[in-house]
Amino acid sequence: MDQDLGQILDILRFAASARGSIEKNLVGLQADLWYTNLGDSAASLVGPRQLFTTTADVGQTLGIYDVALRYRFGERESAIGKPGAYSVIPYAGIRLIDGRLNLAATLDGPFGRTLLEPSRNLQRTWVQPLVGTQANGFSVNMNVIEVGVKFFFGGAPRGTAVASTPATQATPTAP
Repeated sequence: MDQDLGQILDILRFAASARGSIEKNLVGLQADLWYTNLGDSAASLVGPRQLFTTTADVGQTLGIYDVALRYRFGERESAIGKPGAYSVIPYAGIRLIDGRLNLAATLDGPFGRTLLEPSRNLQRTWVQPLVGTQANGFSVNMNVIEVGVKFFFGGAPRGTAVASTPATQATPTAP
């Protein structure tokens, strides 16, 4: 079923995602975390003379959690890309998927008496192998807005410092 953004936002209770990686020399560890919680409820009057009230609640949560080891071929990432710089980073690890579905319904009769109240909670968690790659080294001109934060630890590579002293000039004197 296709839904527009407004319909999805109406049932969205919570969503979060995060991605991070650490690297020492060429070997690293990366993690991707993704979680959503959707839900909705409805009520209506039914039956002869609409004496009965039905309600239904549906909730769904889905979490996808990736952890992988990686190895970088090419140049180290930098805050500002350099023309011609490239890197290919294959990775392998595991993906844990946790899905839950909660269903609840009630049928209330006259005078607020509950006649039926079935509910069902379904949950499944499983692990899959994860294999993939990240790559960059191409030039693209795009007009987009992008927001992100990168943290670099350990500073820039150290090289030999070269110091220079300014040349001294003689101050002219009056005769």
